[in-house]
Amino acid sequence: MSEGAAGGGSRQDELPLPNFAQKLQARADTKIKSKRFGIGLRLASFACLAFLAAGLVDLKQVRAHIIAVSWSTFAVMIILHVVIILLASLRFIIIARASGAKIGGMDATRLTFASTLANMLLPTSLMGDAGRIWLVRRFGLTLKSAMRVGVFDRIIGLISLGVIVLIGALLEPSIIPLWIVVTTCLLLSGVAVLAYPRSGLAPSRDNARDAVAPSTNGTIFLASMALSVAAHLVSIAIVWSFILDQDLAVTVAQLLALFPAVLLAASIPVSVGGWGTREIAAVAAFSMIGLPASMAIAMALLFGLTQVIAAGLGTATLSLFDARQAGENG
Repeated sequence: MSEGAAGGGSRQDELPLPNFAQKLQARADTKIKSKRFGIGLRLASFACLAFLAAGLVDLKQVRAHIIAVSWSTFAVMIILHVVIILLASLRFIIIARASGAKIGGMDATRLTFASTLANMLLPTSLMGDAGRIWLVRRFGLTLKSAMRVGVFDRIIGLISLGVIVLIGALLEPSIIPLWIVVTTCLLLSGVAVLAYPRSGLAPSRDNARDAVAPSTNGTIFLASMALSVAAHLVSIAIVWSFILDQDLAVTVAQLLALFPAVLLAASIPVSVGGWGTREIAAVAAFSMIGLPASMAIAMALLFGLTQVIAAGLGTATLSLFDARQAGENG
């Protein structure tokens, strides 16, 4: 009787397991459906934005503007994009190590090139950044700490964009009223202050032994900001090279005030890699200084295209290097 009772108790304990498994499967199915819906929505959004952008201009004129760009300027734009990705890699190293990650320069660079390429080509929300957060866990971070690294990295990027706009507004107050820029910067600073303790450089217990001392957090914040501002200034240099090539009447101050809006629009996850949102934002922003819509779209398209090429070349080069190293070690 005791054995039967024990056996019956065992069977009773096992009864909830199928229901639990069914619930897990149902959750997994729901997540898959939601993800598929999100991908479909972004693809549809991309198609609508592309159609809208195409309806704004004569595509033959856009093609003519792109073809008119010299190969030397095209090469300079690609090289400058590589510089931006390298600056982003260095910023990622600083933030990740501050959270306790044991990540080397080559690993961080490889992850940043690959995540940039993924963000530009995949129809998912910040897929490249999500993949980078997931992969950085291999270097000693918990998932929570890795997510903090990703969030903090994004916050730094947004604040530095505000700094660039502020500089442009000070140089060209006729384009953007200074009070709007100051208000925006204050709001961004408020978000940073609120998010910094949660998403900044506070390592978990598992990573505390390898993290930097809390007293250095201010230095890390400033270093990350400086690298981010430098990356945005290089973005301005990319567009400036296009402006010089096309002999357009646009000043550097005007670029500092207007182009950050294009970068911000491209980062909104409603399309594929910012395609469509970047071009429409360029038309809207640069119409304030009389730049033809076809020229603005050509400029935005070339900016995105050269970024894809730079990220692809960097990813391929590092992959070949890794394969060669593996062959030599093997």
